[in-house]
Amino acid sequence: MNGIDSVLDSYFDAWNRAFQSKNDTEIRAFLSKEFKGHFGRSEMTEAYTYDADYEIVPILNMYTTAEKSFEVLSSAKRNSDREIVVIGNEQNLIDGELSKAKSMMIWRNENNEWKLLREYIELEK
Repeated sequence: MNGIDSVLDSYFDAWNRAFQSKNDTEIRAFLSKEFKGHFGRSEMTEAYTYDADYEIVPILNMYTTAEKSFEVLSSAKRNSDREIVVIGNEQNLIDGELSKAKSMMIWRNENNEWKLLREYIELEK
């Protein structure tokens, strides 16, 4: 998948370290300056939208223990291989409780680094 597997591993590892340290610096290093995120769940009629400046530290502080993992279901290159769309299952073990989500991420090569351009996360419960 053109190196995106290791990028995904590093991205989710950064989240897991941030849950322990309560520091968002490593996570932000993966975000494009043009990043847009969309978060929803079944009872919501409209997804919540956020950008690269969204408040990550309050999210990290909400949990005593948390761990993210991601399973790639499919991926596709586009825009002359400058972007990769990744669709998969995200799992979050939060304070001992499992939370699952469907996720689509668009990664873009910016100055020879893969940056997260957009994400769409839909919680399953």
